[in-house]
Amino acid sequence: MCTCIHTPGSVPLFGRNLDLQSAYGETLVLYPRNAPLPLRHGTALSQHYAMLGAARVEHDFPLFFDAVNEHGLAIAGLNFPQFCIYPAVKETGDCLASFELTPCILGTCRTTAEAKARLAHITITDTPFSPALPPTPLHFMIADGKDCIVVESTSDGLHVYDNPVHVMTNSPAFPYHLQHLQEYLNVTAAPAVNRFSDALALHAAGCGMGGKGLPGDLSSSSRFVRAAFAASNRPIDNEPQTAIAHFFHMLAFVAFPRGCVLLENGQDEHTVYSCCMDLMEKTYYYTTYENSALTAVRMDFARLNDDRLTVYGMPRSIQITRLR
Repeated sequence: MCTCIHTPGSVPLFGRNLDLQSAYGETLVLYPRNAPLPLRHGTALSQHYAMLGAARVEHDFPLFFDAVNEHGLAIAGLNFPQFCIYPAVKETGDCLASFELTPCILGTCRTTAEAKARLAHITITDTPFSPALPPTPLHFMIADGKDCIVVESTSDGLHVYDNPVHVMTNSPAFPYHLQHLQEYLNVTAAPAVNRFSDALALHAAGCGMGGKGLPGDLSSSSRFVRAAFAASNRPIDNEPQTAIAHFFHMLAFVAFPRGCVLLENGQDEHTVYSCCMDLMEKTYYYTTYENSALTAVRMDFARLNDDRLTVYGMPRSIQITRLR
C-alpha cells in the first residue's frame, strides 16, 4: 500500500509513502549516465539520463521504488493488485519488463509530455526479474515541474491518464478514484457554517468541522480522498525548506502506524519510508519508520558521467537531538 503526492509550482515536489510489512533492502541509488541499462527485450542503453532514487539493487541493477532524473522528471510505482495485467512479450513493438519501466522512462525522457509520447508505443510485459522475483502488479505516477500522469496496464491494454488531482494510491484503477471524489463535494478547509436551519442558532463546536465526512480509515480509496484534500488545500510556499516540511506533513496525514493495518499472515503494514524529491534541485529527502529526522541526498553532478552505480545507505536508527 502506498500514497504518492505531486505539488507543481515554483517549488515542484514529488514524493510518496512506501507502505509494506517490512523493508526490502532499499537504498538510495545514483544511476549515472554511462552505467549500462540492459533491456530484456531490446538493445541495452549504453548512455541515458542520470537518475536518483530508492531501489533494491540486484546483480548491479536497481529495482526502483521511485526516482527522479537529472531533468526533474519523477516516477513512483504503487501496488495495483487485482487490476494489473501485464501481457506476454509481443514479437513487435517496444516491450519493457515492469521493473525496466522506471529507469527506461527516466533514462530517455525529460518531461511528462515526452514520457506520454514514449508510453504510446510501450507494452509492459509479464517478464520476471528472476524466478525468485516475479513481476509486481504496479501502476505508476509520473510528474515533472508542472504536469502529472498515471500509467496502468489492465486487461484492455495500457492506459495513460492525465492526473489533475496530483495524487495516487493503490487499487482500484485511477478512474474509480476520480469518480469517488464526487462523494466528498461538501468537505472544506474553511470553518463550518450553519446550513441546517436559519431558525436554529447552531455554531461549530471547534475548528476543522468543515472537513466533517473526510474518511478516516487507511483504505486506498480513503487515502486518495485525504491526500487529494491535503494537496488541494496546501499553502503555496515559495521557500523550499518550508514547502518540503509541509510536504512531509501531508504524507503523515495518510501514513500507516504499526499495528493499525494487519495482514492475513499476522504481520502489520506500515510506512517503511516517506520521501520528497525536489524536482528543481534534484534532491531526495526521506524519513524512515524508525528515524523521523530528515536525510537528504542531492544528485552528485560530478558523478553523472560515471559508469557504475553509487549506493547510499538509508540509516534507520532513531536520531534524537538532546538539548541538555
